[in-house]
Amino acid sequence: GDVKHPEQKIKYLKSKGEISSLIRGLYLQKNSKYSKFQIANVLYGPSYVTGITVLSWLGWISERAVTIHSATIKRGKSVDTPVGRFEYFHLNTEVFHFGIQHYNFGPGMSCIMASPTKALYDHILMTPNLQFSGKLDLLTYLEDDLRMDTDLIKEIDIKLLEQLMDFGEKKRQITILYNLVKTYL
Repeated sequence: GDVKHPEQKIKYLKSKGEISSLIRGLYLQKNSKYSKFQIANVLYGPSYVTGITVLSWLGWISERAVTIHSATIKRGKSVDTPVGRFEYFHLNTEVFHFGIQHYNFGPGMSCIMASPTKALYDHILMTPNLQFSGKLDLLTYLEDDLRMDTDLIKEIDIKLLEQLMDFGEKKRQITILYNLVKTYL
């Protein structure tokens, strides 16, 4: 606020290596602590981290997620930055606020992420052409493709799935997931 020519100040700080550009108008300070999840929330919002990224971070799947996946109520898009790739997919406003939580990583480091149940739900929604013929087909997908431990199925929040089932996107697949979870309880 007290700088008369902010674009010159930014150019100066970049030339000194004190800040680096993420995208136009958004910068990272040298030696600052940050989380890619925090950056994902700030780059394009409102948004929250979800899908494979959350399932991987929480240890629900063994694969490491390189791209940070997020949901937004805006149009979906991909953003490439020097710190990584961020992908955003559109989610209807009716289900956007269900199953999201605020996570703290340490002092001044926090972000908004999906719960494991919402992350799995979002993954099913954002994966194109993902169809299950029944519970066995879904179980095979979870074990073989996602390499998820089937013991974790018991930890899926069935109440949240009941709420999410009321909405139209991939309703059949979510119903199959709901029925699979019921068999494990």
